[in-house]
Amino acid sequence: KRPTDGYMSYGTQTARLLGADWSNVSKSGAALVYKEGMGNAHIPTIYQQIGFKKVESYSFKRTADIVVINLGTKDMGVMSGMSGYQMKENFRSAAREFVNYVLEKNGRDTKIVFAFGMMTDPNLFDEVYEEYAAELQEEGVDAFYCRLPTNREGMVDHPTIEGDTAAAEVLSEFIKTNVLG
Repeated sequence: KRPTDGYMSYGTQTARLLGADWSNVSKSGAALVYKEGMGNAHIPTIYQQIGFKKVESYSFKRTADIVVINLGTKDMGVMSGMSGYQMKENFRSAAREFVNYVLEKNGRDTKIVFAFGMMTDPNLFDEVYEEYAAELQEEGVDAFYCRLPTNREGMVDHPTIEGDTAAAEVLSEFIKTNVLG
């Protein structure tokens, strides 16, 4: 069973492997693309919030040097019924809007790492992230794409602790090699 405190999640493990201070914005079942009626299951909507019952705004006085964006698994369902082209374009548009917001809040020198794949086989969102990271680099933004190892062996096709550990090892090595250089 997965710990509920997140201590063994890939994000926490990655931070420990890097010796980094970290914070986390997450919501089970959240997506990048907005669909009417989603409420707080849309990360760009809740990015600036602290808490879900008593919501407060985060001031961004403490900004991030690196922001890892791992979104897309739930977006396949959000955009079901669309053609592959429509899905890619909607996902790219949502990613662009969210990255602009992240850079606005954290500063243009923030490095962006798209990390994806823990619960999916390679798909069109991998392509979007890889292409968009290259576009952002052309625009002068330090942006990268890291494919995470897939692990759906846990509850409800989620990663096991071993899957989170494998993802943390891949991501931390990727960040050391490609982002921190």
